[in-house]
Amino acid sequence: DAGHHLLFVTGPASPLAAGACAAFTVEQKDGFNNQVAGTATVTLTSDALLADGGSGVFFAGPGGTCSSASSTVSLTPGAPTGTFNFHPEKAGNVVVTANSGTLVPATANFVVQPGAATVLAWQQLPSGNVERFTCADAGVAEARDQYGNVTTVGPGATVTWSSGGNLAASFFTDSNCTLGATSAAILGNGSATTPMFFKASGSLGTVTATATSAGSSLNGAATPAQTVSVFGTLGQLAM
Repeated sequence: DAGHHLLFVTGPASPLAAGACAAFTVEQKDGFNNQVAGTATVTLTSDALLADGGSGVFFAGPGGTCSSASSTVSLTPGAPTGTFNFHPEKAGNVVVTANSGTLVPATANFVVQPGAATVLAWQQLPSGNVERFTCADAGVAEARDQYGNVTTVGPGATVTWSSGGNLAASFFTDSNCTLGATSAAILGNGSATTPMFFKASGSLGTVTATATSAGSSLNGAATPAQTVSVFGTLGQLAM
């Protein structure tokens, strides 16, 4: 019988981890879902292509090998089952689609989850121009995986704020800067972000957030360090 639709015969279960190399097999089927041993060129698309920058999402078989980028699969009478690999990098809901001419497309929906935290990044930069002795935003730091997805961390991840140059800042965990000065905040279990606030008694300097996490690769500073200039009357810093 003539081909009617494409079908993903095998494929990974959802959710997928960002950076996975997930194998699919696709076949041409007739109206009764029997395999059709015909010729077809299958084109693979996904909305993940846009999120991932348009390259490196699909790879040729064999299954589980993401080394040769290809967005097409050839089906022939001698090889009616095609294999390809899907490599998502951005977390979120994605759809994988296989098209070939007038055949009804095959579609698969997946949730892509972020990977392990590897880097600390600024979700929000610290204030760059602040009044002396006034509580200001020291920024919001977040944990990200190697592909830039915001991700959670296990217990024990610490983010430490520090000031450089002549800033002479004290750091706080509350937006009024009244709960006692501290330079460290904990990214607790299941947490991805943490905010901090500061008062400066000096002049021009920098604010840096640095992560340390025992037992994981989340170590290092969020870049760049934010340059902060201070205006207002010199005097004693009120704590």
